[in-house]
Amino acid sequence: MKRRSVVFIYMDILTVLRDGPAGPTRLARTCNIPYDRLNVYVPPLLDAGFITKSVEQDREYFHATREGIQWLGEMERNMKKLNL
Repeated sequence: MKRRSVVFIYMDILTVLRDGPAGPTRLARTCNIPYDRLNVYVPPLLDAGFITKSVEQDREYFHATREGIQWLGEMERNMKKLNL
């Protein structure tokens, strides 16, 4: 089985969050990432300003930012140009 690159994992996370906020469990499940590995992939996206984190009723949620959606769109267009 071929491993996904970090960029593809970032794109998967942003694709899920483009549809609306998600908690860590849903995000991990939908992106097919082990829950504990989310701690590796989420901080760089937060630092880049591509996602934000909120806490509502003691639950953590992640949201895509405008910058994150723009980056995802650019990546998708470039992937299409390269037939990937």
